[in-house]
Formats: sequence, C-alpha cells, structure tokens
Amino acid sequence: LLDSGGVRRVVGLVLALGNHMNGGSRVRGQADGFGLEILPKLKDVKSRNAGTDKSVFPLPEPQDVFLAAQVRFDDLNRDLRQFGRDLTRCEEDVQRVCSNSPEEHLQPFRDKMEAFLLSARKAQAEVSYQLTTVQKSFRDLVGFFGLKPQAEEKEASGHFFMLWFEFCADFKARWKRENKTISKERLKEAQLSVKRITGEKKVETRKINPNSLVKPDLDGTEQKCVKIQKGMSV
Repeated sequence: LLDSGGVRRVVGLVLALGNHMNGGSRVRGQADGFGLEILPKLKDVKSRNAGTDKSVFPLPEPQDVFLAAQVRFDDLNRDLRQFGRDLTRCEEDVQRVCSNSPEEHLQPFRDKMEAFLLSARKAQAEVSYQLTTVQKSFRDLVGFFGLKPQAEEKEASGHFFMLWFEFCADFKARWKRENKTISKERLKEAQLSVKRITGEKKVETRKINPNSLVKPDLDGTEQKCVKIQKGMSV
C-alpha cells in the first residue's frame, strides 16, 4: 500500500475529485487529505453520467488485503514467545539425555539434535527480526495515512486493512461492471463497422438476356452490346 504507484494515483484522484465536487465550499473544497474511513463509502457516490467509468483497477487484490486484516501482532508475538520456551525445554531435555547416557550411546542422537537446535534458534531469530521489521513498517504505514488506532487495540492492523478491503472489493466490483459495459460497446462498434464495410462492397446484380452480351463500363454502368443472332457467321 505504501509503495504502490497505483494506490497513490487512486488516492490522489479521490482527493482531487472530492475537492472538485465540494468546490462550492471554501473549507471542504480545499482539503489537503482525507480519513481512510471514507473509502468504504465511495461506492455510494453517484455520477451524473451513467456511463462514466470511475474504475481502472490498480489496487491490491481484495482477498490479499482481507488476509492481512486477519493478522494480529499480539498473537504473533505470543506464539513466538511460546516457541522460544518450547525450544528451551527441548534443549534442556537433550542436555539431560546426553548427561545421563553412556558415551557409546550418544551418537548419532547428540549430533542430530545439536544441528536441529542450532537451526531452530537461527529460524527463531530470523522470524523475530522479521516480526519487528513488519511492526515498524506497519506503524510507518498507519502514520503515513494518518489513521489512529482503535481504543481497544495497540496495533490497528485489523481495522486498517478492513477499511482497505472494503474499498478494494467495491472498486473491483465496479471495475468488472465497467469492463463488461466497455466490451459490449466495443463489440457493437465492431459489428457496425463490419456491416458498413460489407455494405459498401456489395455489388448489385441484374439479370441479362442469355442471347446478348453485356459489358460493364469502368464506372460500373452497363453498356449494351450488339445482339448476336444465332447461326450468324463472321
């Protein structure tokens, strides 16, 4: 959402058109921005021209935005902490087994478990770093759009992405309808064009006397020729 050129163009158009429609008001017609809460309401804006196309779909897929809305940073942090505790218990169990087992019975258990635990700790560190990075990126994103978190949640991920989901879903539905309308209009234009071309090339035919020659002039008119009598010799 932050890096998409399509999103920037759409948001800019929404602001410009909103200021244009509110041009009679000195306050509302000169806004520098708008709250994301209006995005789901844009589908109710009517055009004076029923054929006006407001939708060229440059936005994220609605389903992708909906899935993003299901993510809760608190849940991810809790799961990551639980993973760390489980991994610590696993390390303690491995150490206890190795301490209480004869040396000849340690392999290949010890080497395999040490490799597993090393890989697991590395994965935990990577996921923890990714989560921290994503949370910071999300805070920057929310700050960029000027959205304040809901009172009951520290991170407004669900609320934020649901606003975008409704907007993207409405936008795509309108986009599909307009595409169908455009396709029908283009098909109709193509059919009329073909009909016009075939009409221009259509040649008028006339019946002629089988006992006479009819030679067409260059301009398409017919010139009667001398009637050939049966049995006449040259």
